Amino acid sequence: MELKKRQEFIFLSFIFLITYLLGVSLRLWEANFWNNPAYYLDGEPLMATHDAYAWLAGAIDVGRLTGYPMSLLLKYLSLITGIKVATLNFWLPAIIAPLACLPVILICKLFEQVEAGLLAGSITILGSGYLLRTRLGYGDTDILTLFLPLSFCWGLILWLKPFFLYFNKKLNPAKDTLEIKDALIAPFITGLILSFYYWFYPSAYPIIMYTLLFTLLLAYLFIPKTTFKQLLPGFILIFTLGLNGIYGFIVSLIFIYLFYFSNSTLKKNKLLLLYFLLNLVIFFFRFKLGGILELIKPVFNYAKLFPFLVSDKYSLKLPAVMQSIREAQSVSFSQLIARVGLTPYIFFPGLLGFLLTAYFRPLLLIFLPQLLLALLSFKLGNRFTMYGPPIIGLGLALGVGFIFQKIKIKPLILYLLLTLFFIFPVTALVKNLRPSPVLPKIYAQALKEAKTISSPNSWFWQWWDYGYAAQYYTQRKSFGDGGAHEGPYLYPLALVHTTSSPLQASQVIKYVISDVEEQISEMQKNGTRPQNPGSKVLYWPAKVLKNLDEMGPEKAQAFINSLRRKELAFASDLPEQYLVFSWENLNLSYWISYFGQWDLLTGTSTPGKIKTLQDQLHLDLNQGTLNIKGKSLPILKILLIGEEGTRELSWNRPKGLYLIFNSFLNNIKAMDSTIYNSLMVQMLLKNPKLFEPYFELVIDKSPWVRIYKVR
Repeated sequence: MELKKRQEFIFLSFIFLITYLLGVSLRLWEANFWNNPAYYLDGEPLMATHDAYAWLAGAIDVGRLTGYPMSLLLKYLSLITGIKVATLNFWLPAIIAPLACLPVILICKLFEQVEAGLLAGSITILGSGYLLRTRLGYGDTDILTLFLPLSFCWGLILWLKPFFLYFNKKLNPAKDTLEIKDALIAPFITGLILSFYYWFYPSAYPIIMYTLLFTLLLAYLFIPKTTFKQLLPGFILIFTLGLNGIYGFIVSLIFIYLFYFSNSTLKKNKLLLLYFLLNLVIFFFRFKLGGILELIKPVFNYAKLFPFLVSDKYSLKLPAVMQSIREAQSVSFSQLIARVGLTPYIFFPGLLGFLLTAYFRPLLLIFLPQLLLALLSFKLGNRFTMYGPPIIGLGLALGVGFIFQKIKIKPLILYLLLTLFFIFPVTALVKNLRPSPVLPKIYAQALKEAKTISSPNSWFWQWWDYGYAAQYYTQRKSFGDGGAHEGPYLYPLALVHTTSSPLQASQVIKYVISDVEEQISEMQKNGTRPQNPGSKVLYWPAKVLKNLDEMGPEKAQAFINSLRRKELAFASDLPEQYLVFSWENLNLSYWISYFGQWDLLTGTSTPGKIKTLQDQLHLDLNQGTLNIKGKSLPILKILLIGEEGTRELSWNRPKGLYLIFNSFLNNIKAMDSTIYNSLMVQMLLKNPKLFEPYFELVIDKSPWVRIYKVR
């Protein structure tokens, strides 16, 4: 018996090793392309996702997310290994993300088809919805956000499998009494997994709750009622350990001792009721109404049902950012298939296999909430597609196992062939991947240089996408980032980029910061804790736009408009403010103008228009025309960017195009006057002396990036 267990362990380890190394090697495929000085700054690689910089800044104790689990992981790994946090965060996705195959392989083992783990595990870690989010340089929480929910589901299946019936009720008989290992040990382990999952990734709360509640429903439907009642303490234990923190852990230990060592059924029932009620009290004390609202709020946010920010905290109709975030944007059905199953030949058989397997093993329906999340990504957004590959993988692998049980072919060979069939399109995808840093080296250099010329209490105003990078490189505060990008941050930040008035931009910055700094001073006096205690750069829970909001929508809009003409007096001791413009902003300029042209009264916008022209073009600067597709279009103004700098040409005509021609990129951008006259264009490309009464140019790397100090 001992020999058989050892052989099973060796075989399982073999399946895991093959699958894991496959996931690692395909993620390392593009490593050679990163071997380029353009992708490194002072020996550190640039990151490929904005959020990666959040954890880098947190790891060196200067960011808004200082003390968060991912920041701590990088910080202590760096201390132990001596490797820079940026280098660690660059390579971690390739090393950690493929571990998500392990719980899938263990689930296949529970269903007595360990060989199926090769195919199911490969699809899990190489499905494009997950693969593309865990490439080199994508050092974000995604490296564990499949491993942890899959491990949680494995724990639930491990615990409940002995008690589940088939649909035809012929599998497991009811049990009058449960052994302590059945009633306690498995849910205790599952609760600890859930606790770590929630600690590492609190945003998973809705997924956790939907999975747990749906599993409870499945247990009620497919477990004999006498057994189900005996399993209820286990469900409460998982919930308590997972979500009620240290208080729940202490209460659970006391309950376990009293409950399982009591001989009185009546006393046990009273203890169970008391335990349940006590944990509800702890839960609502910790989460309050958020425990319920957070189950609904993400659906409304990601479904993008409202164009403006719905909040009882603001009277102003401030814009909602979700519709502009790439990972939250809806995907088409064909894109959904590609991200969840790579090809229709994998997606549809996997879906059918899941339904077939669920008929024989209804416990597999535990994954239904995650599958629905993936399938609804056509509305909820691209990021949720990564939850689909594990279910498609399990469905295909286990479904094939049920169908081909009687074929005289060794299961491992069958699964090797199917895995090769799956890997073929994956390798075709991977071969086309190239490094894609979220900001160019010159932008990172400018931010790093800004650290040397700015005071420690400075604020940096760059478009919010680059807020975390600004925190890391400048080691100063940034106004706006990936966690502070809703209306109160979004509106003023977009306004100073979109306005054509330097006076208005400088006054909006000073007005907003005066309001925030006043609140911070009050918080410091009354002992309010900062949002990131322990950080060298503290952020406080100020209500941004508090004073503006108190005016009400009509007066607030009139006040903002007046800042173009009327010059106000501000305190002379405000922290230094820096405004950052970059070429990257032009690629986002539609959305920046959408939020910057926002009306606080109506909650509507009249954004500018911009388009990158890529067809065969010919500029006739003598006539002031752009010839495209046989048509001659008149030009009103054009900015010509070249080796000798930037110059502007204009023609006196009633209407025409506004253009920017970048000879370094051989790129022409056509736009309307709203975007052309905006400060994000003018202050980036025109003579900085034009803005001197209100801004002082301190770092000039035009046309790629400029940093101004607010005067």
